[in-house]
Amino acid sequence: MSWRELFDAFENSPPPPGRTFSWEADDCDEEEQARQARVAAWARGSASKRATTAKSSAEETKERRRHREAATAQKERVMKLKRKRLPPLVLTSPHEAAPEFHEDLTIVPGAARDPELFEKELRLRAQRNRLIHENLVAGSAVWYKSSGNSMWPLVQSGDAITLHPIQAVTADDGVQAIPKDASEIGVGDIVFCQVQRSNQYYTHIVLMVQRDYHTNEAKYWIGNLEHRLDGWCFREHIYGILRQVEAEEEYCGGAVWGYYARPFPKRVFYAVQELVDGNRWSLVAGQMCNPE
Repeated sequence: MSWRELFDAFENSPPPPGRTFSWEADDCDEEEQARQARVAAWARGSASKRATTAKSSAEETKERRRHREAATAQKERVMKLKRKRLPPLVLTSPHEAAPEFHEDLTIVPGAARDPELFEKELRLRAQRNRLIHENLVAGSAVWYKSSGNSMWPLVQSGDAITLHPIQAVTADDGVQAIPKDASEIGVGDIVFCQVQRSNQYYTHIVLMVQRDYHTNEAKYWIGNLEHRLDGWCFREHIYGILRQVEAEEEYCGGAVWGYYARPFPKRVFYAVQELVDGNRWSLVAGQMCNPE
């Protein structure tokens, strides 16, 4: 029998009981159809889930951005209201000082116990000293609040001091300059200077004047009433001389009532020095330097 005859016989023969054959492409196996249906459903679900996730992520990103912008705006509003520490400005008189300047702005709370805060305080002092130096060299007077009691009772912690430049200044030197003759400097004067050889700035007392052996120039020894010497300097290292010491009136509602001049330090220096040599915190010496 030929292959054609075998094929025709197989096609025309009845199928076994319980089974049917179909050569149509649409008659797929039921399990395959179910599998394909599950795959299609999963694909539709995944696409829907991805779309939902993307939408949710976009909404979350938008919400986070909104919260961040609101927080930034709030921070900016707070910073505008927050009181900032003022720089250590140098003024020429107490009348120019707003209440915020009635404090020694170089003092950092806690500096005595924290080395980092102490370093910050030293930087603020150095910044103020440079400003004082620049103003005095330019021929301007300087007014600022002092701290510390190394010159007590001549100058006491919290007092305001006025320094004048030591060089001769005329009206031609500028509107901020104070016309004056060159200053004479002697024992008992309080000067702003750079002591040698450390080049540190001090506003302290001239304790002794000598003639330098090599140059025959006046050599000024600088220190305080505790007999601690800071060093020596020539006139070229002295930039300002104290002309007034003022004690502030007690605070009332956070404001300063006014400033009252203490006796000129050089006028009472010798009497005060004798008293504090016997008793560093002499009550009589303190009374001698009360505001006049």
